[in-house]
Amino acid sequence: MRTLIKDLKTQSGKEAQVSGWVHRIRDMGGIRFVVLRDRSGMVQLVYDPAAMGPEGMPELGLEYVISAGGMVAANEKSPGGVEINVKSTQILSKADPELPFPVNRDPSETSLEMILDNRIISLRNPKIRSIFELQSAILRYASEFMHSEGFYEMKTSKLIGSGTEGGSGLFQVDYFGQRMYLAQSPQFYK
Repeated sequence: MRTLIKDLKTQSGKEAQVSGWVHRIRDMGGIRFVVLRDRSGMVQLVYDPAAMGPEGMPELGLEYVISAGGMVAANEKSPGGVEINVKSTQILSKADPELPFPVNRDPSETSLEMILDNRIISLRNPKIRSIFELQSAILRYASEFMHSEGFYEMKTSKLIGSGTEGGSGLFQVDYFGQRMYLAQSPQFYK
């Protein structure tokens, strides 16, 4: 059974299986340290050739998606305070070595234009993602408060004056004598 990285602190001394993106790789001679990132945090994976099985150490690249299993050990110097001494690794998906956005660097070293042009990848950056996690929490708590005060949340349809997404499949509405269209997606309004 796979474990979220945030739950590993309670797993010290036990076997665990984690999956995520390779965030950093440090080769220290014979031992390799890999920082693995999932949606809940980061953990250090320790690849010791002496402990690896017959397949040996896998060839990994940044942003590869992997599943790794091994013994969880407490280590204050590791991200999250624990590390996994890896016994097995499965590469689930390889990443292009020339990514258009450097996911594992500080976003302040990158232009806003590059961040926005590569949004699908830039959201993997922990600092950028933390902004959206905070926004999500604020919206959730505001919604919970408003519900506790007896308010309702409504998601209404949007009527627009012209088609915005190519014009095919528009749903026309007579709105008080004016021709209006039901928006095909809420992207424009978000």
